[in-house]
Amino acid sequence: MGCNSSRPEKPCLEIALINGDNSLQYGLHDVWSINSSLKTFLKDGKLGKSELRQYLKTNSLSYDEKAESFYKSLKTGKIFEGNVLATLACLLCKGSVQIKSEVLVDSWGQGGKIGNEEFGKMIHCVFELVIENLPLLASAPTTDNNYTPDELTRFLERAKAGIEKSKQEIIDVLFTTDSCTKSQIQEFFANPNNESWLVPCSIRQRLKAVGKSIRKSRKSGKHAGNSLQDPALNNKVSLTVEPNGEHHDSDHPQKHHGGKIDASE
Repeated sequence: MGCNSSRPEKPCLEIALINGDNSLQYGLHDVWSINSSLKTFLKDGKLGKSELRQYLKTNSLSYDEKAESFYKSLKTGKIFEGNVLATLACLLCKGSVQIKSEVLVDSWGQGGKIGNEEFGKMIHCVFELVIENLPLLASAPTTDNNYTPDELTRFLERAKAGIEKSKQEIIDVLFTTDSCTKSQIQEFFANPNNESWLVPCSIRQRLKAVGKSIRKSRKSGKHAGNSLQDPALNNKVSLTVEPNGEHHDSDHPQKHHGGKIDASE
């Protein structure tokens, strides 16, 4: 059954984007093994084009014409940054949030810690991959999954509007000092309200909800809502990270449930 309805772009867009995410084949692998393999190809934290192709081939990751165009969008000059590729693996591979958090801190931080500035670059990379780069892989419209390029562009623009506010709120929650330990980052992402910040389809949903809140607040003159409240959760969980890595939930944690995407606002 297709996505035909009075507002068909809602499910169809996300199906197309998820198809694109999956096309790279990272989901067949666990993040720890992929990151360990990536490290063997890095030179001073970077890869050239030939090393990238060897890394992808070794791990049976896609490198067809569409994937090649995607990877070109990740290049900095003529090289690929290892921390960006590690972040991509964290978003698309299998693995626990604890292991993914460890990979992120090891890739962007130093000595088991990550500074405020480095974390800001890391979370911005997460958002940019999900909103700017991975959508290049979105599957084409079909009879059963029909949408227009304008609908996709509008959806992504509305999600992009939530990036800066979401990034700053995450930083404000985590960083009461200049740096955070690996265990603090793991505690943050292990919280049921925050684990979806490492899932591309959930990130797009959350950023769009924040962008919508910002637009409404501008119209009404009221303060925009808290982006750290996952709309896919029935209860609202707030997180305070303590210097020792402990956290306090406002309610008992519950399992994460996927929510529907609304691309129409």
